[in-house]
Amino acid sequence: MRTLAAAALLACLGAAAAAAAAPLGTAEPPGPGPLRVWIDEFFFAEGETALLREAVAARGGGGGGGGGGGAVLAGETHNRVFQLKSYQRAASVDVMWTGRQGCYEAFKRRLNASHAVSCVPGTQALSDKARLAASLEAAYGAAAWGVVPRSFRLPSQYPALAAHIKRERNEGCDGLWVLKEDVHRGRGVGVATPLQALARALQRAQGGGTRHVLAQQFLGDQLLVAGRPFYIRLWAVLVGADPARAYLYDGGVVVFGQQQRLDQAADALIVNLWTQDRAAAVPWSLAQLEAHLAGEAGGDASVPARLRARLHAAVASTLAAGLPNVRRAASALPGFQGGSFEVLGVDFLVDASLKPWLVEVNFLPSLARKLVGCGSNASSGAGGDSAAAACQQDNPFDVQKEGFVGALLGLLSHRHHSMPGVEQQAAQLVADASEAAAEGEAALCTPAQQLRQVLALPGEAAEARRLGFVPLTEQMYGALACMASPRSASSSSSASSSSSDACAVLADLPPAAPAPPPSQKTCGAPGSAAQRVARRLRVWGQRMLLEGASLLPWVTNPKAARYAARTAQPPVAPFQLTPSDRRMLAWLRRGGSSLGSVAAVREYCSGAAAAVAEE
Repeated sequence: MRTLAAAALLACLGAAAAAAAAPLGTAEPPGPGPLRVWIDEFFFAEGETALLREAVAARGGGGGGGGGGGAVLAGETHNRVFQLKSYQRAASVDVMWTGRQGCYEAFKRRLNASHAVSCVPGTQALSDKARLAASLEAAYGAAAWGVVPRSFRLPSQYPALAAHIKRERNEGCDGLWVLKEDVHRGRGVGVATPLQALARALQRAQGGGTRHVLAQQFLGDQLLVAGRPFYIRLWAVLVGADPARAYLYDGGVVVFGQQQRLDQAADALIVNLWTQDRAAAVPWSLAQLEAHLAGEAGGDASVPARLRARLHAAVASTLAAGLPNVRRAASALPGFQGGSFEVLGVDFLVDASLKPWLVEVNFLPSLARKLVGCGSNASSGAGGDSAAAACQQDNPFDVQKEGFVGALLGLLSHRHHSMPGVEQQAAQLVADASEAAAEGEAALCTPAQQLRQVLALPGEAAEARRLGFVPLTEQMYGALACMASPRSASSSSSASSSSSDACAVLADLPPAAPAPPPSQKTCGAPGSAAQRVARRLRVWGQRMLLEGASLLPWVTNPKAARYAARTAQPPVAPFQLTPSDRRMLAWLRRGGSSLGSVAAVREYCSGAAAAVAEE
């Protein structure tokens, strides 16, 4: 026994001596291991993380077809009180998939550059229904109503809503309105006539306050497919704050509503995923809709391409509108390192002119399956019982979700495995720049944290394209430039809302209100003298009804009516581009090439001065 122990000791000493004698630098340091994902399951409804779990398992062997290396489920938390959360295990976790409260707890801690948390602070400015309209209006003024239908926040903008409806009535036209409550999953949305909108807008909520948070013009002239209205669900990923990056998944889902009939009520045009008959109208992929549109246009591929370009512009403009609030929130959180990401589900309606209209933005949309119990939604051949046969039918919603989640995990894995090299490169550039500064040259214009993210961006964007994302970062920064440009509050078109061409991103999204069909809109027309007199009497009577309806809230909910009457809308301070915004925009417009030397970084730094001089 002693002989064996002595032999082992001699072997260890020999190995140590050999290692010490080996020349330095002959062995590479070990690279990062697999991407470690921790899910705080208690924040989510049952099954909502199913696709994420499957994507992690698919990459468990280091593959998964998405590049960037493997991934493992490092842990999960099911109990809010008695189990450690992802942010409490930061040393052994790379990706913290958690709820908004968990994100803010994580950001209170000092995270490192390799950590990725599943939310970006301040995006409530987009995911909250009323704040979404407020963010867009503050960003673009009247041009906002080219991205989202004309909207009024309740109760604060009730007087403006009443004035708008009365002005439309005086012009001889009536249009329907949608009243929205602050609830999700298809609930709390109803269509109302102008009279009903004024009477119901300030209805009391059961818990106090007002029931509705938003009044929005109804999109009556919707594009129909086989007699059915639809909405488009897209998935966007917002990364960081300053600099911010935006990626839109190239796929998407088209969800259909009820078959339309001539005698059907207007609210039948509202498409509700949670109450629809999915067996009667199976969702399509976005590619299927584009093929249909091209076929309807006689094979003209420019028709779906035009819709796709408008969707990209609308998503980029929307994300840019939320960035001021994101940056304010991030500046108060010491643990926010800029590498965190947020998944947003972005929903659009499409009108008959093929123009998309933003409906809402969803924070951390569900990653649950629509076909529960199907391990993978890809077709796997024939045979089996009825349940297995159902699983073998590709469900576009699940197929598109699977593709998106796999691509997202691939992007996070790429960032995880490339970050050590990026940090090393940033440290070397800072050291080289410091030596140059000691000899009288200017210092670098950007702090180390921002420099790391800018260095990582070209590789990140290239990997995103490979995985099936469309980078929207340049368009988003173009929208920031639009937000900072002078505009007229009374402008009726996005083209005239700026004194320069900075608002090119909105050029194809004019805010002209969609025209309802004749059954939902009445406008004055010439006629006989008797007809003109009758019309005047009718208009006078409708004005009286509108006046009475606008006064009804003073009886039904006087507290809210008084609040709305005395709440003046504060002037919105114009957005100001920061020097880093100018640098990013100038660099992206030059192609966003890699910054591999101090000279390249100095050229990047000069971009802001060049952009100002050009303006």
